[in-house]
Amino acid sequence: MEIFTIKNAVFYNDFCREVELYAESTYNEITASIVNDSNNFYKHFFDAEEIETLILINKALFQNIRGFFHFVA
Repeated sequence: MEIFTIKNAVFYNDFCREVELYAESTYNEITASIVNDSNNFYKHFFDAEEIETLILINKALFQNIRGFFHFVA
């Protein structure tokens, strides 16, 4: 996806691709690790409110970043 057509466009487009990949992988990793918590890592180290906060941050931050890049593409 080419977003910028200005000076240093290659840098900006590469940066946007990296941010998109980071947001996608981080969102998927956090979601998968919470959903598939087979060894009870989260339940053992975090209480319910902390897990809810992690889910909220994951949704609010990374899902919005993912949505931006899906909207732009």
